[in-house]
Amino acid sequence: MHSPQGFQARTSQKFCSSTALMALFLFLFTSLLIPLAAHAQYRASIQGVVTDSQGGVIPAAQLTLINTATNEKQVRTSNGEGVYNFNALPAARFKLTVEKDGFQTKT
Repeated sequence: MHSPQGFQARTSQKFCSSTALMALFLFLFTSLLIPLAAHAQYRASIQGVVTDSQGGVIPAAQLTLINTATNEKQVRTSNGEGVYNFNALPAARFKLTVEKDGFQTKT
């Protein structure tokens, strides 16, 4: 017959190895989630004010932003103070074009 101490030692060994496996699983699982969370945090924005050569603000100017890698296009209109915003952009290169009747188009 086995002594109670021998049984306890084997049970403890099984418990330690299952705990180690669980810890390893949790470590690997969280290691996979961290890059996903980090990737979601890398967003950029472009903001500015459309002005003429004298520094006066230009309201209602049309701004077109093109991601040069994907050709994805976004269009905004400057507000009454000439302010525009492009939010939640991927880190990439962009081409910005500004148009307004009576003014020269700028890229």
